[in-house]
Amino acid sequence: MSRYGGHGIIVGQGKASNSKLPEDQSLDNLLDNYATEVVPNTFYISSYDARPEWMGPYEPDVVRKLVKIGTLEHDFNEILTQYSFDVESDVFVGKLKYSNVFTVHLRTKKNETLKCTVGDFDNFYDLVLVVFFRDRTIQDMSAWKLSRRPDLVKKILIILCAKMCLTYEENIIEFRPSRTPIGKTIDAEFAESLKTIVEGIDTDEKLAEVLNSVKQEYPLS
Repeated sequence: MSRYGGHGIIVGQGKASNSKLPEDQSLDNLLDNYATEVVPNTFYISSYDARPEWMGPYEPDVVRKLVKIGTLEHDFNEILTQYSFDVESDVFVGKLKYSNVFTVHLRTKKNETLKCTVGDFDNFYDLVLVVFFRDRTIQDMSAWKLSRRPDLVKKILIILCAKMCLTYEENIIEFRPSRTPIGKTIDAEFAESLKTIVEGIDTDEKLAEVLNSVKQEYPLS
């Protein structure tokens, strides 16, 4: 699947993109020396670019602390097929080691087309993205609670959709926020416009332009 390092292969070595990863794939080293700083103080590590050894499918019992942001109905372009088809993927977020480092997991739901295309599969929680926000002026760690930071939730969703290559017209059919405290930070206007906000993002420079347009919403009362 292209959500794990793309379709490029080096014969005898596996995914071509994994050759870009450092030997030390610990979180700290990747955040310090590998993560992409797409705008100042906003970094990401994406399995769509290359898959660190700790990314990939997680069993449900491992991810009990994840919180659902919402559900994406989208083109399933993460495997090579002759015809395109739509799926629904639930988007979950969690924390990884630090209060300002967030994991993003996808759980793509089974449907008949998907089962006919790839066969039976387990509904794992696929860790596909880590987003790291840095702000040295923040002393109160509660400032990193996503239920208080709709701006950060929006940025996470924009980065996710860009890395999923849902950037062409009608790639995203709908985004439905969840009823969780984090999902409730997403206003109806943003949920409706997400499919057009990410259109045309094919470089980190364009991604940066879109992220810079997201208004900071901290502190909240």
